[in-house]
Amino acid sequence: MQDCPIQGYFSKLSIADTAHLLHSRKISVRELIQNTLDSISQLDRNLNAFCHVDVQHALAQAQEIDALFEQNIILSPLQGIPVAIKDNIDTANLITSMGSNFYKDFIPKNDADCVQVLKSLGTIIIGKTNTNEFAYGPTGDCSAHGATLNPWNLEKISGGSSCGSAVAVATGMVPLALGTDTGGSIRIPASLNGIFGFKPSYGKLSLQGVFPLSESLDHLGILTKDIHDLQLVWNLFQQKSLTHSDHIETSSEFNIAWLPNSEITSSYDLNIYRDIKNFISAKFNPNLQIIHPLNELFSDIQQCFNHIQSSEAYAIHAEHVEHTPDLFQKEVLERLLASKKIAGWQYLLAKKKQIECINQFKTLCQEVDFILMPTLPISAPNLYERSIHLNNHQINVKEALLSLTSPWNVLRFPVCSVPLLNRNGLPIGLQVIAVNQSEQALLQFIQENFN
Repeated sequence: MQDCPIQGYFSKLSIADTAHLLHSRKISVRELIQNTLDSISQLDRNLNAFCHVDVQHALAQAQEIDALFEQNIILSPLQGIPVAIKDNIDTANLITSMGSNFYKDFIPKNDADCVQVLKSLGTIIIGKTNTNEFAYGPTGDCSAHGATLNPWNLEKISGGSSCGSAVAVATGMVPLALGTDTGGSIRIPASLNGIFGFKPSYGKLSLQGVFPLSESLDHLGILTKDIHDLQLVWNLFQQKSLTHSDHIETSSEFNIAWLPNSEITSSYDLNIYRDIKNFISAKFNPNLQIIHPLNELFSDIQQCFNHIQSSEAYAIHAEHVEHTPDLFQKEVLERLLASKKIAGWQYLLAKKKQIECINQFKTLCQEVDFILMPTLPISAPNLYERSIHLNNHQINVKEALLSLTSPWNVLRFPVCSVPLLNRNGLPIGLQVIAVNQSEQALLQFIQENFN
């Protein structure tokens, strides 16, 4: 992978590197946070990754953490590390707007569970990152705060809905950010920005204090530039009991399978598919299985996703759609009005079908530990572009972006988008899906093979 063309303070610094500087007192936390704020100030005017930066409180937090270091009080390896939080995750005394005019002045009284844990580890919440309104969209250019731009090409989308978190990490403005993922909202921007985007199993990270989009499909997750950083953060979350240990013994011998895009969608760039497939084939042959045919199963999974997400999203926003529709972003309102058409019986059948799909998939892939496939079937489209010409057809951009990521929200397996290649100056991500449902094994596998 090439380096991101826009370089911030943490572009060459991992969390481990930064922690060493802090623990050896080669830099104070206040100096570190001031450097972080300077980096954001210099870079974000052209990117719009942050919608709220907590300057004064961040500096005050830094002073408190410096005092702990002076007393040799160490809370965790993340002590003093700046973190960015997606703008649909509650942060006490800091605006949490959900990318929407409905909540433009909303200041939560309490932190979300995940923010509480980060603070207990000694991290410093530097600010809130932009999101598609109510996390409802995969493009990153539909927010009350405006579009977040792709640092690899400012005319391209950054991907959503965790657009700000991905761009903040990709450019080195921060080394770590939290996001949410309902149909790919962490993995899509991670792929488009050339970083790691990790969605654990459903329910493994608490969503208390996170504004819901679709409660049956929502996942909280982590974005970093470095796989070791990702492992460190995940392990610390486990130790703080925000998640349960998977208790699966790790091994260097895994059963690996390739899932052809054609099993899920016909809307893919053949050149991207070829480049990733050739890379994976060269790396893992002759031990790479091919999974097929699963077209009918993935058709059922896609219908489950559409009916569950649409119904649950509309239930959350129905009153606002009815009484104050003008406050919504136009595109989000259109999606919600379309969602209203899903009947109750369709939702109930989809919930039942979801369980059947999970069981069926586990049965079909019971001899597989990890599935490999592209994160996305297309490279980053232009900002606000909603249809592209591909393979002699017009392709719906939003549907294409979600096509390879959303099935794993329905199936609930842990998944990570791994930065793999660059093509025409834009990053290409690989999806690694842990069918064995072990986050620990997933991260170990990635570290050993894609470090």
